Amino acid sequence: MASEGIVIVTSIPPAISRRDNGRPVGEAYQRRCIQSWAENGFRILSVNDKSEIADLAARYPQVEFVTTDRNAGALSGRKNPYIADLLSALMNAPERVTGIVNSDILFEPCAAWREQLPNLVRNAVVTGQRRDTASLQNGVFGKYFYGFDYFFFEREAVAKATEWAGDFAMGLPWWDYWLPLAMALQGRKIVALDRPAVLHLEHGNAYQESLWLRFGGDLAEFILKSEKEFVGTMAERAMPFIAAARRLSEFGKAGDAENTRLAIAGLSTVLSELIQKDAMRLECTSPNDDAFCDVDERTEVGAFFDMATELDKNRRFDEAAKLYERILARYSEDAVVLAQAGRNAHRRRDFAKAVELLSRAAEIDSDNAGLSVSLGLALAAAGNPEQGTASFERALETNPQEGSAYYYLALARLPEGRHREVVTRFEAALGVNPSPANAEWLRLLHQELNRHGA
Repeated sequence: MASEGIVIVTSIPPAISRRDNGRPVGEAYQRRCIQSWAENGFRILSVNDKSEIADLAARYPQVEFVTTDRNAGALSGRKNPYIADLLSALMNAPERVTGIVNSDILFEPCAAWREQLPNLVRNAVVTGQRRDTASLQNGVFGKYFYGFDYFFFEREAVAKATEWAGDFAMGLPWWDYWLPLAMALQGRKIVALDRPAVLHLEHGNAYQESLWLRFGGDLAEFILKSEKEFVGTMAERAMPFIAAARRLSEFGKAGDAENTRLAIAGLSTVLSELIQKDAMRLECTSPNDDAFCDVDERTEVGAFFDMATELDKNRRFDEAAKLYERILARYSEDAVVLAQAGRNAHRRRDFAKAVELLSRAAEIDSDNAGLSVSLGLALAAAGNPEQGTASFERALETNPQEGSAYYYLALARLPEGRHREVVTRFEAALGVNPSPANAEWLRLLHQELNRHGA
């Protein structure tokens, strides 16, 4: 007989790097995520390579680790477990309600998870989108519209999904769109939740664009292979994403790289709108976790922040500045908002304000190399070139791979004839880590130096 408990599976990484309002939190954040799952009544499994488990099990005793002897390392260079293996770990679980969760997601403490999920998953898959933040206690929340971070479903749906999982892997793109479609293909409803909320500390992507393109193509192939079945189970709701998958497939076969990228983005948008449509809000009482205080207000303010950054992109700087001012009146310690407002002030040529805002951001997030570069540019523009140069050097102390810092530092050293030593340092750094982004910064630097005859 199936248990009415809830079991989730994830893959906890051997190491994690995260910053909470500028402070490194890493493993403490991972513990906090795991604690949030346990306090909501979830039994926790983690699928990992055998070499990782002894150390992880000692650090996270609440988790039951499951060994896998294969991974997507040939594609990613990391031991990303296959989604098929995560699903397989659920297949023999006694619980009727099962789920897959990204490992760095913090769940809102709410009785609805335990009390309402068992009914919500009947012939359905339940999912939701995270709220990104740079500060769990002091930051605004940005709704992440282009992906999903948890899924709950009945155990009986696992076997078929496992058969169809292909090379999709945890920590790599597109599995979070494939999984709800694999459930819909079995005739299950897609149910999205807006509340209870899940939070996520922002960080950079861990995968390359080539993987985004490759797995986007795999998803399109999965959709087109099952086109008739999708029409049979989802009727007209299937038509937009089938059409988007067909466009992606056609551009990919034609070798049209630019339109392939656009088609993949289009497929993502269509599926996000389909999955998130009519998202439900379940009742949650006042949280006992400060991170979830004022969730709705912080999400609303985050939407204003998104509007401000979009206005900046469209060069409507004065309008954006008014929004930043409103946001900072309420959330004055969010380093990301301070940094964006500072860059906006620089674009408006209010250099003193730019230095003020960027300095406040740098005090909070002192190890952010990109922020140090922005502050250096503002200091130089405000008539303090020596302080600007020092800020570029600080950026490189923090991150010796920050290409923009080499670029601006070399130009700052040009009047005194010391630019070549910066170029040499940059070329050495590029030899250690030959990233395409830094290669472009070096190309631009040589181009600018040639323009000056240097």
